[in-house]
Amino acid sequence: MLFVPTIADGGFVRRINPGDVVGGMEPAIPATDTTNTTFSYTAAIILGSYTYVRNPAGVSTDTYPTADAFIQALIGSGQALAVGTSFRFRVINLSANLLTGAVTANTGATMVRGNVLASTTKDFLIQFTNVSPARTVGGITSVSGSAITTGWLLADLSALSVGMVVTNAIVNLQGQTIIGINMAAGSVTFSGNANASQSGNTITLSGAYTITGLSA
Repeated sequence: MLFVPTIADGGFVRRINPGDVVGGMEPAIPATDTTNTTFSYTAAIILGSYTYVRNPAGVSTDTYPTADAFIQALIGSGQALAVGTSFRFRVINLSANLLTGAVTANTGATMVRGNVLASTTKDFLIQFTNVSPARTVGGITSVSGSAITTGWLLADLSALSVGMVVTNAIVNLQGQTIIGINMAAGSVTFSGNANASQSGNTITLSGAYTITGLSA
């Protein structure tokens, strides 16, 4: 199908010509934030304008949201969300200080090249590798030296998906991802082995995303 872009011009509709400016309805860039030492990006901040301006008086550690915080915010806003969903976020650093990017360990968030150098602008690609909401499940049985856990109820298995990450410290599974779900057997296989045989384990799982700096 062929189409020709048009523009409204004083009550007339005509083809777009050189010199016309396309209004993209971009959100307003927020006022400069001068929070010092540590700063925590919320999902709302990032999704509010996809651009943020920082000017701390000293070196700052800027921490990014957990995977579930992002997922819940996107679901709550009614946006379509699927594995592979991605968008860009820009940080403008007006200060003469380094912004050290960080994510909290075992929250489904992975960061690559997260620092923003002094007096520079940096774009980040945020990409989701799992978009399932967090879920906590009890009564799970582990076997030392095995990646297979049992005791999962069908209702819980139905809410899980391959790629979810264990966020709590339990029998060496923290940070491991789901690589298999067996509905018939009521079992979940993780990417690493448990280090203890015990029943009654409580396991919390989360979706996951990666934030990657697109420059050094």
